[in-house]
Amino acid sequence: MTPEQWAEVRRLFETLCDLPREEAQRRLVEADAPEAVRRQVAELLTFDDSSELDRLARGVSHLSQGMADEDLRGERLGAWRLLSPLGEGGMGEVYLAERADGRYEARVAIKFLALSGRRARQLFERERTILARLQHPAIAHLIDAGEHPRLGAWLAMAYVDGESLGELAIAGSLAMEQALSCMVEAARAVAFAHRNLVLHRDLKPEHLMRDRDGQLKVLDFGVATLLQDAAGQAEQTGRASFTPRYAAPEQILGQATTTRTDIYALGLVLHELLCGGSGAFGEEPERLTERKLAGRRERIGHVAGLGRRQWRDLDAVIARCLAVSPEHRYSSADELADDLAAVLADRPVLARRGGWLEVSQRWLTRHRLAGAMMVIALLAVAGGSAFSAWFALQARAERNAAVAEAAKARQITDFLESIFQTAAPGVRQGPDTTVRELLERGRERIGDELARQPEIAGHLERAIASSYMFLGLHDEALQVLDEVLPGEPQESVARRRLLAARVHLLKGQYQDAIDRLDAAAGGLSDPLDRATAMKERATAEINLDRGEAARRSALAVLRLADDSEQGTKLKLSAQNLLGVIAYNAGDYLRAREAFEAFYRLRIQRDGALSDGAALALHNLGGVAWMQGDLHAALDYYRQSLDIMERYFGVDNQAVAMVLRSLGGTYRRLGDPAPAEAALRRSLAAYEQFGGRERHFWRDALLQLGEILVLTGRDAEAVALLADLPEIDVSGLAHEQQVVCRLELLKRALGMKSGECGDGLEGSAGLQAMLHYLNARALRLTGDPGYLDEAQQASELLASATPPDPLLMAALDSL
Repeated sequence: MTPEQWAEVRRLFETLCDLPREEAQRRLVEADAPEAVRRQVAELLTFDDSSELDRLARGVSHLSQGMADEDLRGERLGAWRLLSPLGEGGMGEVYLAERADGRYEARVAIKFLALSGRRARQLFERERTILARLQHPAIAHLIDAGEHPRLGAWLAMAYVDGESLGELAIAGSLAMEQALSCMVEAARAVAFAHRNLVLHRDLKPEHLMRDRDGQLKVLDFGVATLLQDAAGQAEQTGRASFTPRYAAPEQILGQATTTRTDIYALGLVLHELLCGGSGAFGEEPERLTERKLAGRRERIGHVAGLGRRQWRDLDAVIARCLAVSPEHRYSSADELADDLAAVLADRPVLARRGGWLEVSQRWLTRHRLAGAMMVIALLAVAGGSAFSAWFALQARAERNAAVAEAAKARQITDFLESIFQTAAPGVRQGPDTTVRELLERGRERIGDELARQPEIAGHLERAIASSYMFLGLHDEALQVLDEVLPGEPQESVARRRLLAARVHLLKGQYQDAIDRLDAAAGGLSDPLDRATAMKERATAEINLDRGEAARRSALAVLRLADDSEQGTKLKLSAQNLLGVIAYNAGDYLRAREAFEAFYRLRIQRDGALSDGAALALHNLGGVAWMQGDLHAALDYYRQSLDIMERYFGVDNQAVAMVLRSLGGTYRRLGDPAPAEAALRRSLAAYEQFGGRERHFWRDALLQLGEILVLTGRDAEAVALLADLPEIDVSGLAHEQQVVCRLELLKRALGMKSGECGDGLEGSAGLQAMLHYLNARALRLTGDPGYLDEAQQASELLASATPPDPLLMAALDSL
């Protein structure tokens, strides 16, 4: 059957299934439909009459009731222990749980999913990895997931201690300004998820929480997606994966969901917040669908604290969100956020255009002094036709530019949205479509559909390259960025090179990153783009041991960046880089001052639970380590690791960095067991997210190998170093040192090793370790010169800061 015939089957079945059987059969015979359609509907009606569905319903009910009656407190799910029920969700029961494996303290909300089958589990594993990377301050992200043999699949989401916006609205404890501010944050979070190819599909007041600190959190991102993908057909999951009260018309009709589906739900939530919980389409469930499909909504009443213009604007915003046809809604959640922010500031909104008099009144209300000066100026030039002509030309030019930009933005948004539509599982797409395949198809469509619009095509290709980078597919990202389109503007080409530089940095290819930045320099006209380029350059120069050049680049960032959101982020990064540069130069006092200032700013801006705060604590740990205060360093690293684990929820490269530092600190404290555990976790995370070619992975491997040798576990060290990948590190001083030390370690174990020249520079502790390894290698060959090497190692170790008790014990037993 064709898709059109299946749609006809569905329509006819839903019309007849609730009628008495005789009438249903009569109307089926009379129906104006092809014979194949009527035959299929007859089979469905027969099955609907049978006992199979009732039996299935009874089984599901029995299972659900069993879970509800059972006391699950104390049950272990992976690393988590269930504490108490939090309530009922759309999927079933939700439990509060705590971390129970001793690695760190944390609480999560455990949600159970009704998934089964091999394909469902494969999709579950794929989606949980993608969703775990969805990091945003206003998103309660996925931390863990798994499958219990009896309770089924489960998700561990960040637990938010607070109240939902729905509860606050009903209680009347949410002022208008607070409600709008919360919705701005929610729309920004939704826009962030959309840019990373994740839809929510089940937004409602219960999924928008305000925690005890006033921070908004969007819950259950991706849960509906997991349900829908695992089921394999949108038609089968529509009833299970969204809440009918907050469903968009296309969800009710079983059509494809897009970014504008989430925008519809945000409009419904906004209406309820402003009306004390009253629904936009009334409170009668039996009439809800009819009124939605007809677009008959309730208008919002007067809202305290809003002027008449703002009230009209807000009503227009809600009307645009709740348009029956998706194409008549906002094209992006960012557009909605901008309009809500405009309502708060009493600026014109996209959803409603007032006349020139209203626009003037708004402007004069906000700028009284400037308005008075303008009146004086206009009186002074009254009758000046030259001024009037100039003003008209200027206004027309600005209008034309604005229209062009708006058209470009709309086309970009529509194209990205269409990619979402192709992502909906179905007959043509197939249920196993991955994000990688989705990006590949999107790029093919760019070439087919936008060949004559190179500026828009270039923007979209950069978006696709960013997604590849986000997924850790660095080579694929570079391949996209390297294929410049015919006729692509110079600015767009320069931004390709800027993004390519970022990818090279992630791969540890620092000179390649600088080469890309040099190529981009002439084409970047936006000061923030230039500031970004200087930040990336400073990062590369730091890793190439070019301290003074890095300092100049970091200072350039501070000069170029403004006070916008992006500019502020760049300034914070530059301040952190200046601390790193001081640290590398041995100026630990200045480094500590820079990192402490950076930490205070990040706490003020993002709160204590943020990756920026964790990075600052990690860097402060490095300063304490170099100053010989290992216990202070350990405390900083533990705090940093705790934040990183709770913020990211997975052992990614940021967590691996802290674990590597923690392992080195435990070693210098003479505690090999936790040092080994931390370094093995670090190695696994580096390998998963960046591969074994990156120097961070080799550095962690070196540290672990040295611990194994120093504690007399030579066979384990040999096995660890047996399959080291070869890599060209010419021109990278730090990497050359790590590779050289690995070769010395292999030689000390009697393994085949490469050449490593003399004169490795480093601290007294490093030099002592190198002499110890030389001593071991000479002793293997029976050369008595090993005693001189051991003596030199002991002398150097006496002055080493911080001390190395494991090396000291190994020298004593040599």
